[in-house]
Amino acid sequence: MLSLSRRESDIALRPTRPKEGDLWGRKLAGVAWGVYGARALLQMTATPILVAEDLSAHAVIGWGEGTAGIAAADWLGRTVRAEAFVYRANSMVNQMLAARAGIGLALLPCFLGDAEPDLARAVPQPIPELMAELWIVTHADLKDTARVRVFFDVVGGGLTGEHDLIEGSIGNAASVAMT
Repeated sequence: MLSLSRRESDIALRPTRPKEGDLWGRKLAGVAWGVYGARALLQMTATPILVAEDLSAHAVIGWGEGTAGIAAADWLGRTVRAEAFVYRANSMVNQMLAARAGIGLALLPCFLGDAEPDLARAVPQPIPELMAELWIVTHADLKDTARVRVFFDVVGGGLTGEHDLIEGSIGNAASVAMT
């Protein structure tokens, strides 16, 4: 992650509210996380997943070693038995591709999982304890410059327009009923 305080970047999208006093930003949306699997895999699954704690009865895609401090990786480590993990990757895109290929279930941000037509939610609702925030942030002294205002308007406005997808409120219809 580039440092705004060290002027390595003028603008950033961050998963948390800025804490540094020299930064200014606005919240664009909450970021929801859900458990996803390939539609075909979920339709064949005999054991329903009603709550996230049921995940250990299924093949799960997780994070690789050295990912302590990543909320999603930590949550999986607390919630899923080690034997349930069948594949690990430190890239959410690789995890999504593995889930799409039917390797197992993956914990993904709803904006990735709900947007993928070959995936469906294995657990109908997002995971409440993983709800985060998406912020657009800049240096306080740059917030009124034309280029920064335009970026905030265009990119910030575009992401705000995807509010429902980012917050996971449109994905329930994409869930697959399990037999």
